Amino acid sequence: LASSTWQRDSKNPVYGIKSVNYLEAIIARRQAASLGVDDVLFFNTQGQATETTIATLFMITQNRVYTPPLTCG
Repeated sequence: LASSTWQRDSKNPVYGIKSVNYLEAIIARRQAASLGVDDVLFFNTQGQATETTIATLFMITQNRVYTPPLTCG
């Protein structure tokens, strides 16, 4: 897993909408392959992890599931 070389702007309305536009993920997957890793982790402009190209980011602590809010982009 590697960090994306670009950040996602949490104010961009596109990141709050589920769509079938996978261009950014395709570009990032090519970046991952060139680095010899399986996937890329995206961060927003505040440095918060948001997701990977193929998976939702989540954490389980004390039987609770946490995911980044939509406001993270």
